[in-house]
Amino acid sequence: MVETTNGPGQGMKYRDREAGEAVTDPDQKARFCAEIAALVPAVICGDLTRRMSDDYADSDFRRSATILNELVAVIHDNLSDFNAAMAALSQGDLQAGMRDKHRGAFGQLQKNFNLALATVRTVLGEQGSDQSRRGRRSSAACSRAPDRMRSLSKSGPPTRILGRFLRRRTISG
Repeated sequence: MVETTNGPGQGMKYRDREAGEAVTDPDQKARFCAEIAALVPAVICGDLTRRMSDDYADSDFRRSATILNELVAVIHDNLSDFNAAMAALSQGDLQAGMRDKHRGAFGQLQKNFNLALATVRTVLGEQGSDQSRRGRRSSAACSRAPDRMRSLSKSGPPTRILGRFLRRRTISG
């Protein structure tokens, strides 16, 4: 610890620092805090394109900004993959699942989505898994999927139809 005075005053900002360690510019600290104050609400509101500047002279601020940017980018990538899979499903594509790269809570989301998609394929009579059949399904299966999805939407909510189907299978099985 380097101490330049015995009492409060100009030397206070040097306390609790190692010899040779730079003093953080108060403007950098204020800018860093302002960027966090702008980033967090943006992310909470779903804007995952926002990033912090990482051009700070202070290595701690620079490293923290880089880590926060990486965090937002990972969340963006995972949610983009889920959104693409949901968009494909909404168009009747029963083979498009989530890519195999997710970990943690996103891995669980991927697993559950792909399992739900496999269940829908089974209920509708589609064959193959989302990994082994991806990109190799026949044109007949491609053309039938949107028709099946449309007929489902006309006959009632999919959850009600799946519920009836599963109850019949449980009772008869």
